[in-house]
Amino acid sequence: MITRFKQRRFRRRWARALRSGEYTQGRGVLCRVHDDHTEEWCCIGVGADVLGVPQTAFLNAIGDGSLQAYVLVAEAAGYGLEVQDKLIHLNDDADGEDFEGIANYIMGDMK
Repeated sequence: MITRFKQRRFRRRWARALRSGEYTQGRGVLCRVHDDHTEEWCCIGVGADVLGVPQTAFLNAIGDGSLQAYVLVAEAAGYGLEVQDKLIHLNDDADGEDFEGIANYIMGDMK
């Protein structure tokens, strides 16, 4: 079991990564690599990268292909399915948030 301390520490690292400018926000998959080798990331994909989940576990994957990464990030951050759905919508919806806004949500109460 992951302690609340470790969950808070992971959320801080995740939020810092989202704010770092090292990741370009994308939609629809956890991480997409284009033919020109540029990458686009979902906020949960960034969390998986911070955790050290191998990209082969979620690269260009949709649905079940990325399930392991979703589960690992949720466990590390200490949230359930409702928050997972909220993060997906914040990242993917047209009226969603940029990574800065998502980082603020992660560091807030995540409700």
